[in-house]
Amino acid sequence: MTRALLAALAILLLSSPAFTLEPVPDKLVVLTFDDSAKSHYTVARPLLLKYKFGATFFITEGFDFPTNKKDYMTWDEIAQLHKDGFEVGNHTLDHKSVTEKTLADLPAQLRGISAQCKKHGIPQPTSFAYPGPPGRSTISKPRWRRRSTGKSRCFSSTACRTRRTTG
Repeated sequence: MTRALLAALAILLLSSPAFTLEPVPDKLVVLTFDDSAKSHYTVARPLLLKYKFGATFFITEGFDFPTNKKDYMTWDEIAQLHKDGFEVGNHTLDHKSVTEKTLADLPAQLRGISAQCKKHGIPQPTSFAYPGPPGRSTISKPRWRRRSTGKSRCFSSTACRTRRTTG
């Protein structure tokens, strides 16, 4: 009985959309924006809407995000991106590079952005972009993604998985 139940559960999980990879179309372009820059809202957003492009905005509260609203978006603006149909992704609370030293803090870093999203009516992010300069991470990205986040998509200078952007 238990074996049959586990088999049925495995079939259900593996056939769900989260586990089904779509073929990558020719000439695919994935537009991503990270670091919560104000210009993403004031410059990129209007152009994306005008030309009906989708995009993912990876949000962090690092740098001087909490106090510098001239250079960084507000949470109301980030919520508007979601309302406009764009994806809001997680870029960690403090924009710390992912290393063996910081790995233990990573779940809290992800929860910080997820909590802010929830507070502002944005669904929990399902995409994650590694913060910090390319090559700074000292751990295996795919291994970390599976073990620590359960996120369905992760991005870095060399993407873990390409996904389709629709708009």
